[in-house]
Amino acid sequence: MNEFSGLEKAPIIFSGDVILSALSYKNIDNIISYLSDKETVFLLTYTPYPYTREMAEFWIRHIDNTMARGEAFYWGINVKGDIPGA
Repeated sequence: MNEFSGLEKAPIIFSGDVILSALSYKNIDNIISYLSDKETVFLLTYTPYPYTREMAEFWIRHIDNTMARGEAFYWGINVKGDIPGA
């Protein structure tokens, strides 16, 4: 099993400028940026603040393992190549 076996299983869904694709390590900086905003985190359930790089890396490993087992899919919402929400 390679490092991203679960992330590679996720289908990519296209609809105009919106693309749903699996989160990956390349999205960590965007994830940290969005989850470092107090107002954003206030609206979420069970999201720690401040959100660290280690937390984001743990989350990506977790979703990769979960997807590899076929238990769930997790997508990032991409608009023209940016992830406005993860």
